[in-house]
Amino acid sequence: MSWFECPGCDKIVTGLVCGTGPKDDNSYYSKTHCCLQCERGEGSQSSDVWACPAIPKGSFRATALPSCDVPAHYILHLPETAGALPTILFLHGGVTYIYPESLWCDVQHLVARNPVVRKRFIVIAPFAAIGEPIATVSGNRKKSDRYGNTVDYVDDFNEDLIWTTFSQACQALGDRVDWSRLSVAGYSMGGQSAWNLSLRYGSQLAAIVPFSGCCAWSNFDWNDVNAEDTVLKELEHLLICSYNGEEDRGTYSWRDFTWLAAKRALDTQPDESESKHSDDVKVTAYKWGERLQLCLMRGTATPHCCWDAVFHNEDSFKSFSWLETCHRILE
Repeated sequence: MSWFECPGCDKIVTGLVCGTGPKDDNSYYSKTHCCLQCERGEGSQSSDVWACPAIPKGSFRATALPSCDVPAHYILHLPETAGALPTILFLHGGVTYIYPESLWCDVQHLVARNPVVRKRFIVIAPFAAIGEPIATVSGNRKKSDRYGNTVDYVDDFNEDLIWTTFSQACQALGDRVDWSRLSVAGYSMGGQSAWNLSLRYGSQLAAIVPFSGCCAWSNFDWNDVNAEDTVLKELEHLLICSYNGEEDRGTYSWRDFTWLAAKRALDTQPDESESKHSDDVKVTAYKWGERLQLCLMRGTATPHCCWDAVFHNEDSFKSFSWLETCHRILE
């Protein structure tokens, strides 16, 4: 995939719109501009956000990665607030692999609807989309693209490349980043990746907040004591707060929490509490101390899609206010 500049406005457009397929009738996407409306000279914003697969140029960034032929691209939110700020690595779900423009919607809505994030957090949101180097492409999963072609789907973020992308993005910001307050928030595939990333780089993070995703434990040998010790060194001090739909049982693992609680010398039986966040949304929180908790949600749009309820209701959930207080513990 390549990105191109819209000749009619200040946006960067995904090159995926230049494809063809059985559904390609040239009546929805522009292949030269951000949208058909812009192509006709009627303005730079379609009333249908999905018909404008573009990112504002000011928020779009690229960074070259060692051993990769193409750069990694990401969206950056940098508040006007002065000083070093906590910085979030924001990891998207699998749909963005096919529709990379949806990542801009995620970040835009998070920033617009959450004043704590908007004013007091740097957000770095990389693309694991078709053609992007940090996407781990599946060898057996398939999906239809926007033109009806069957294509290989995505399995995950490449952990080493996503960490390099994040590190380089932070380094480019210099003293704007508070290196003691780096965190990861991700949903669905991005929630799984938040866990997976923490097994390798958790000691360099203050916290992770996964939504609708559990650790894949890929290539992990539970019988290898050395492997377990290596993982525990990364997870030992990491603050973890996971949000999952209570009925979305495949996205959370009690074993992970009880195992980690035991390794941290905590009571394996968590404290349990209930909270109500709207007429519909309710949460049961299980806490193994202040640094490890699982929040099971009910009443969200679907059991899986629970993240927007938290992202967009800071006054009720206060998740990012909590995240702002999290600091990496140095040995």
